[in-house]
Amino acid sequence: MYNKEGRIQLETTAHIQNRLDTNIQFYNTDIGTADLVINVTRNGSPLLVSSENADVFLILKNGKNYIVDNVEPIDPMNGRLKYTIPNEFLGLTGKVNGQLYIAVHGKEDIVTEVEFSFKIADSLINTIPAVDKLNEIRTFQEFRESIMTTINEINEALANGKDYVSQMEGIKASSIKALNDRSTQVIEEITTLIGSSKQEISELKDNAITELDDKGNQIKSDIESLNQANTDDWQKHKLTNEDGTIPIKSNIDFNKLDNFINKTSYFYAGSSINQPENVNANGYVTVYFRNNGYAKLYYSPYSSDEIYTKRRMGTNGWSEWKNLTEKTNTSNELKNNLKREFLGELKESIYNLKNGYYEAIIPSDPDEVDAPVFPNGGSYVASLDVFEGEESKIIRLVQNEVNNEFLVSITPDNVKVWKQNFTVEDFKDSFLDLGWTSFETRNGAEKRGENDEYEINNEYRVYKENGIQKVTVRINLTNVTANSVIGYLPKEYVKKRRHFYLRTPVSKNPAICYINIDGSISVYLNMNDRDTWTPNDYVVGEYEYILN
Repeated sequence: MYNKEGRIQLETTAHIQNRLDTNIQFYNTDIGTADLVINVTRNGSPLLVSSENADVFLILKNGKNYIVDNVEPIDPMNGRLKYTIPNEFLGLTGKVNGQLYIAVHGKEDIVTEVEFSFKIADSLINTIPAVDKLNEIRTFQEFRESIMTTINEINEALANGKDYVSQMEGIKASSIKALNDRSTQVIEEITTLIGSSKQEISELKDNAITELDDKGNQIKSDIESLNQANTDDWQKHKLTNEDGTIPIKSNIDFNKLDNFINKTSYFYAGSSINQPENVNANGYVTVYFRNNGYAKLYYSPYSSDEIYTKRRMGTNGWSEWKNLTEKTNTSNELKNNLKREFLGELKESIYNLKNGYYEAIIPSDPDEVDAPVFPNGGSYVASLDVFEGEESKIIRLVQNEVNNEFLVSITPDNVKVWKQNFTVEDFKDSFLDLGWTSFETRNGAEKRGENDEYEINNEYRVYKENGIQKVTVRINLTNVTANSVIGYLPKEYVKKRRHFYLRTPVSKNPAICYINIDGSISVYLNMNDRDTWTPNDYVVGEYEYILN
């Protein structure tokens, strides 16, 4: 009732564990009350240990002294054991190391738990001098004599209680008779109940036996029918989970494949090592085995289109990684390694496709199968790559005829929107910018405002935007003579003759700029200004035109 309990938690595992240094401390005066209560678990659940299935013993060691003793299971269903430290061992103060052993009945199996430690300390009373101990004992003796006096007084009072005893004897006899009468009544009721219960149990037994016989006959018939079926073409090796998803394997070492794989398999590798250099450690693995140790393995990193391969060449083992998606690989090599399954015209949603590589005809109304639209709005042939993980699915679709690529990621919270992938090559023909290029002036025309960062220069710029090529021309000159060529553009940038106005001083009329198909740039002054035009008068302006 007053025992001290030092609780220890032991996990049964093969993983390395440090010695369990507990905070438990007993005193050498905890005589008969120093209990070690040990909870044993495996994988976080209680280890079922009882005296019916195992022997449990414990070794405690204090310096050169030790003890080996049996341990009592007090709660087998919760893996709880208790051991009371003997008084002789309690006299050995200091640090105690212990270890628990579990021996299974009928086998030579022994489970060794991790070491633990606790402390036995010297109690305070052992530090009191001898004279003080005598004083304490004398005080206790006086207390004992006082109690004995009280006990004697009680005994004298009981000697005068014979009348009470006689009354109690009468009550006892009356009570016994009442109990006997009630016992007879209860026995009759139980006998009646047993009779009816036997009848009900007999009927329940007969019904259960009949039902079991019927079920047994049905099972026998089903087995006989199954035995007659031809299983020659049945799949002998399970490739996927029950719901069609691929298994997930962790801690895969791709340099030690023979330790965990020897048959055709599909799985998702998590937390792998020695995967291809500089790629994700999580990915999809497909392995094909032929015979005599010849096999091919394909690895596709998570959220990547790259594919790597290894080959097993009989007794020569596995080869190094090879990237099948490098530019040095030919399309024929990829085609031979990853042949697609042709589905014909797709009739259901692309989102329902399981993990794999497919080719299918997308109908002219792609919304019926949740596919992207073809540029001309018609049906088309598409290549489909479906990658399934534990929490998501990624589908890659390529419109074969036009080589447009789309991706969609499907997760429990995803809206499922296709996204088209573009490359740098896709933009080269649609966007181009050659930057500003200066042109040299002719016939005495002088550049104006060259040192002013806020003035435009005499230059041109060629650029393409969304496939439309444009040319911009800037002019800022003085000392311009009437009807003269003031510079040249490359003639390939002038497909048609161009005309536009140039600004002049407010006292003059606007001038006209004319760009001919040979690239020459001419300035025409208004006839009313020719007599008053001076070298300091200027022409300035900017003009943009479409080249094609």
